Amino acid sequence: MARQRRYGHNYRKYIRHFGKRSGSSRGRRGLVCFYILLCMGLIGSILYMQWRMGNLREIQARLSEFLRQQTAGQTGEEAEASVPEPMEAVRVLLLENDTDTYRGSVRIAGDAGCILDDGTKQWTLGPNEVVSFGAENLVSFTGTTVVTPAEGGCLYLVDETGARQQPGYRGTLEVWQDANGYALVNEVSTEDYLACVLPSEMPESYGLEALKAQAVCARSYLYAQTGQEHYPQFHAHLDDTVSFQVYNHEASGDLSAQAVRETSGQVLMSQGQIVDALYYSTSCGFSQSGSIFGADENVFQSVYVGSGDAPADFDSYIRGWDEHAFERDERYFRWVAVIDVANRTTNIVDAIVNLKKKDGEDVVYSDDLKRRISDTEIATAAEAFGELKNFQVARRNAGGVIEEARLEFACGTVDVTGELHIRDILGAAQTSVQLQNGEIVTGLDRLYSAAFVLDVQDGQWILRGGGCGHGAGMSQNGAKALAAEGWEYQDILHFFYQNVDIAQLFQ
Repeated sequence: MARQRRYGHNYRKYIRHFGKRSGSSRGRRGLVCFYILLCMGLIGSILYMQWRMGNLREIQARLSEFLRQQTAGQTGEEAEASVPEPMEAVRVLLLENDTDTYRGSVRIAGDAGCILDDGTKQWTLGPNEVVSFGAENLVSFTGTTVVTPAEGGCLYLVDETGARQQPGYRGTLEVWQDANGYALVNEVSTEDYLACVLPSEMPESYGLEALKAQAVCARSYLYAQTGQEHYPQFHAHLDDTVSFQVYNHEASGDLSAQAVRETSGQVLMSQGQIVDALYYSTSCGFSQSGSIFGADENVFQSVYVGSGDAPADFDSYIRGWDEHAFERDERYFRWVAVIDVANRTTNIVDAIVNLKKKDGEDVVYSDDLKRRISDTEIATAAEAFGELKNFQVARRNAGGVIEEARLEFACGTVDVTGELHIRDILGAAQTSVQLQNGEIVTGLDRLYSAAFVLDVQDGQWILRGGGCGHGAGMSQNGAKALAAEGWEYQDILHFFYQNVDIAQLFQ
């Protein structure tokens, strides 16, 4: 059949030529025979192709099933193979004042005593006896001292009087000492780490089911982050601040410990991978899709965090209140921020310039602005930019967060990508924020969220917004509200994260 289609014009030429030469009955019989043979060939080709197509469909079905299993995860031994090995310990860099890697001095005490090892010698201290590392030690020693608590005890950072500065640390504290000062690394079991993350990230008053949901999120986030050492110079996986998860800033209580214990080993998984389970404080009434971070939009989808039908028009929604929203009574659910453009444009310009140095691809200058910035006769960045005229939304997430915006200055434009960048740039000129409960907050240099609309009033920009945090994944106050309604933690997780399973890494 394929040959006939390819050379069909030759067959027609042959038939015409044969017909002209055959005027006899023999010729006519030959022509009839030729047509019979041709028809039989056609029928045979059709039957052959049908047989081939049947085989192809079977092969296609088998291939599709194979690909489905590879994507969705198989059962039995193959499914178990996709679950990662449990991580016994995590190494956490403890930052001073949530910012500084190095400290000028360190004082440590163990409530049951401790053992110290600097690689050359070991010595023991009794209960609450303090070991001090001061400026004088930096001259004489460069290396690492490992402090191990006595059995059943905890280690504490203490001040000059011996008063404890943080809750106790389980595991070991490593004091890394060099000319820059002292860096502290806590090596601790993953479950003990999570027991100290939970109260620092969520109050126990939120209820056991909300705490369980937070525990699974925190464990998932931990496993997703610890594939690499974010502080390789100290072999530390992460630090103890909001850059990762707040760790050991609040003492662990019985309910937090119970939540970690009753979800032991559980993580969120999607398509054979542990989910980087992002979470935040409060939604504006919608969660945000993963596009704000380049995260998996199959998992992180925009969800209406309320009952009934989702409101259609975001502009009017964010300006009002929503009686059907689960977080309607939270103080961050709605807020109004004042941006003093007239007097604080320099702050905005400085924020843009600093972000340009840090994340250049996310901050793009127009050509005319580039020329002014490169002009050596223009003394300051504020002079190069000129007056801030306008703010335009270029792209808004499905849940309302602004992902791309353009700032129009007198001398050019700046295109900004990233909800956090937008919050930092406008937040640099923020004078005050009024929360939903009437509270007035000052001294902030970052907007609570990028879910807002802008009005101009008496020369000032008024931002009417909602929510606190980036908005992707689980809202912690949303989890609290659902737990209060009687939801179990599994249902809470499946509400905020789509197309996920709760997998058991270990018992």
